[in-house]
Amino acid sequence: MARNGYFRLDMRPDGVYLSIIPEEDGGKTVSIKEVTEYLQSNKLTGYDLKTLNAATMDKSGSAEVRVSDPVSFFVNETMALELSADQMKLYARFYPNSEGGTRLKLESILNDLHYKKVRYGIQEDVIKQFLTERAYCTDYMIAIGTPPRAGKDASIEYFFKTKVDMKPKTNEDGSVDFHDLDIVSAVEKGQLLARLTPADPGDMGTDVFGNKVNPPKVNVLKLQYGKNISISEDLTEIYSEVTGHAMLTGDRVFVSDVYEVAADVDNSTGDIDYPGSVHVQGNVKSGFSVKATGDVVIDGVVEGATVVAGGQIVVRQGIHGMGKGVLSAESNVLCKFIENAAVKSASGYVTSDTIIHSNVEAHTEVRVSGRKGNITGGSVRAGQLIEANYLGTEMGANTELEVGSDPVALKKHAELVKEEKHLAEEIEKIKPILASFTKQLQSGIQLEGKKKLYVTTLATQLKTLQKRYQEVAEELRALQAYVTQTGRSKIIVHRTAYPGVTIKIGNASTTLKSKRDYCCYMSDGADVRTEVL
Repeated sequence: MARNGYFRLDMRPDGVYLSIIPEEDGGKTVSIKEVTEYLQSNKLTGYDLKTLNAATMDKSGSAEVRVSDPVSFFVNETMALELSADQMKLYARFYPNSEGGTRLKLESILNDLHYKKVRYGIQEDVIKQFLTERAYCTDYMIAIGTPPRAGKDASIEYFFKTKVDMKPKTNEDGSVDFHDLDIVSAVEKGQLLARLTPADPGDMGTDVFGNKVNPPKVNVLKLQYGKNISISEDLTEIYSEVTGHAMLTGDRVFVSDVYEVAADVDNSTGDIDYPGSVHVQGNVKSGFSVKATGDVVIDGVVEGATVVAGGQIVVRQGIHGMGKGVLSAESNVLCKFIENAAVKSASGYVTSDTIIHSNVEAHTEVRVSGRKGNITGGSVRAGQLIEANYLGTEMGANTELEVGSDPVALKKHAELVKEEKHLAEEIEKIKPILASFTKQLQSGIQLEGKKKLYVTTLATQLKTLQKRYQEVAEELRALQAYVTQTGRSKIIVHRTAYPGVTIKIGNASTTLKSKRDYCCYMSDGADVRTEVL
């Protein structure tokens, strides 16, 4: 059995001597640092360090060093304690008594622990083990706390399509398949929409002093939902009460039943304004409008009409805007072709086979593909990417493209930075005031009347400010990621860009003087850089 080396003091008439007992069977060698600290604690300093160090390395079993002149006291058997950083483990190391000194007993060790306020997890069997074997300079774990049990964050599983940025399928020739989009999340009455797995808060722990230790905080969630949805008795599942369309906006689930228009939107229907999704099986005639809080799907053509959606807009046959047509979606716009119209996606992308003399804006991307894949005339703007086969025409049609500029996002970013700074200043003003009152309470001073009300109001105000500060910080992180991404915006041309096309990327701008094939335009500081694909 391995046994650590240790040392013992011997009080003699001519001085105090220290004997080194070497380790056995792979135990640890006596540490010179431990020896010197022990001698210093007993005020024994009359030794030569070099000689003492040599003695600790001696394996013969007879190393002995004079460490002091004669003294008038004996050294008792002692216990040194070392506490882990988390206060969950208490180790003891024991040192032998000199001849004439007393030895430790179970009662004296327990009394010493009690004096040092060790109240929990004392390992009496380990202490008794030491008292039986007397292994010195050896760690004994004589108290063990109970660490807190970590819990688990709550989670929500959704049972419908939650991604609003799904791209449509493409045909072999690269054109968008407007007949098989599969991007609307249809749900049936009674369908399970989401299931919550509640947070497991974990269990409290206890350190060796008896203090309670909190487990790590967990993220607590609850199911959030709008109308047409019911929730189970245990609040862990939600179900659709109607057959319709499900959407996830932020953390909230919405279900809208879809309004079906069996033919054209014209004189026979009038304008449509519906709190849900709308499916038009025919065309939307000039002068009419379709407005919906959800998605709008149109199987035919949009003429000089207005279509507004709180979700996506899908126009399977395209828009002949005649200078009056408008498509405005909070999410994505998918349109077979766009001609003489204004199209806007507030938070998503725009995709089409061709764009002719139109003004198109997208939060993220504008992709024009298919047999033609051309952008001819008008202006096209996107936050991150514009991609097409052809830009402009050989006749030099005035065509303007711009990426990497999102004034709304930049303005919001600046406002949040300003608000975050203001909140931090207000929080720092309140903290020292509350700390001062807390100190008074801890010293036994009671607060009464207006002072007590003032402290309560301040504490509530601080909590509100800190909650808002966290919300602003999280929103800033998300917005910063988007602003950073727009700085890497580009325009990709898979075939030809013709002269007369104006390219704007952020603050940089250039107008093409000659034809360019298979190229990519990116920002290069104050200039526009061109790379060959």
